[in-house]
Amino acid sequence: MTQKSLKHTLVIEMLEIKQIHSGYGNFQVLFGADIKIEKGEIVAMIGPNGAGKSTVLRTIFGFLKPIKGSITFQGKDITNLNSINILKEGISYVLQRHSIFPTMTVKENLEMGGFLINDEEEINRKIQALSEMFPFFKERYNQP
Repeated sequence: MTQKSLKHTLVIEMLEIKQIHSGYGNFQVLFGADIKIEKGEIVAMIGPNGAGKSTVLRTIFGFLKPIKGSITFQGKDITNLNSINILKEGISYVLQRHSIFPTMTVKENLEMGGFLINDEEEINRKIQALSEMFPFFKERYNQP
């Protein structure tokens, strides 16, 4: 047996949704949705109106409580956490709008996203990392 065959890699999904059933009152939209997102992945949900994209996001963030199923984030079960506690775990929900705070610059909007961090240097490091991943943010820092 080689050294390589003895190695095992433990992969903990950054976000995992298992058999989620969710909806609005008596109107069920999700029927057993499964999603696994690993650290470093960038994922886009694409589909027509009414396909359940917003319902998935609202369920992850705690705006909707699932009928059944589970949601884990970094190995921790967040299925029944409220939105504030989910935010504290590191998941945020941004509404689909052209600008979040229209009178603020792009950089100021990004800084607002770090209000729970409470460490200006850490916020700046995260904004810098975001700028490296998406260079167009840095080009537009001073634009509203």
